[in-house]
Amino acid sequence: MKARKKGLLVGLNISRWSAQKKDLSAVEIIANEHGTKRDRARFYKTLISGPEIDAVMSAANRARAAHNKMTIPWNSDGARYLQTASLYDYMGMMNDAKQDYYDAVDKFLEVYEHLCLEAVDDLGDLYKASEYPSKEEIRKKFSMDYYMEPVPDNFDSIFADIYQDELEAQLKASLQKKSQAARETLLRDILMFAERAVDRLKDQDTVFRSSLITNIIDSCKRALKFEEFIDEYDKAMIRGWQSEYESIEIDVIRVSPNYRKTEYERAVKLTTDIKALINESEPTED
Repeated sequence: MKARKKGLLVGLNISRWSAQKKDLSAVEIIANEHGTKRDRARFYKTLISGPEIDAVMSAANRARAAHNKMTIPWNSDGARYLQTASLYDYMGMMNDAKQDYYDAVDKFLEVYEHLCLEAVDDLGDLYKASEYPSKEEIRKKFSMDYYMEPVPDNFDSIFADIYQDELEAQLKASLQKKSQAARETLLRDILMFAERAVDRLKDQDTVFRSSLITNIIDSCKRALKFEEFIDEYDKAMIRGWQSEYESIEIDVIRVSPNYRKTEYERAVKLTTDIKALINESEPTED
């Protein structure tokens, strides 16, 4: 399978302190006040807030977004497929992301004790000192790391010799299924942006942003990058879509109703073409 030769699996693990706590005493008060059953009510309080802890969340989100941008889904356990050609770029990017994350954590910890003091006034009667770990304990709650592993190509077990043919058949079927799912993911990314373009173009008065077009172009480029999951027909279609959308005059869409109508019809056709490609790969039931 091409996936074995051209890629590997990567995963990103991020942990952090949520700074939120379920408050059962508040649940009791709310339930009694509104005549609600206690098991139907939930109350979570934010223990601390501020730009420093927001920055930690932002750093984590940037890392996750960058990880997802360079990879595509593979396993249900969170492992994603990365092309080996992008490995060094990925490692550099993720090492930078880790440094960014831990820098944000350090800045948060510098003001952590001050934020704990502010929480006394902010939370009033809901404040409980026991819910605030020490700075050392808090630091342990933040981590970020990534892992890499090969795409499976054999079964290393004591039963391998006995059941080799059956195991190889299962592995081949599994890789084919995951490869088909990867292909569909790439196509559905283009479809998502095409459907957004249809939605925004159909009404002449709806605000139209250039990102609607550039997102389609970028998703086509992304699909072509993962060429091991698409066949020659797919590539020809995707290259055609990319070329068409690169030729669109975005500024003219905003001032010409006729041009806008033409691009609306183009977007409708694109969604139809993508759905046809996706449906071709889906098994039919007898």
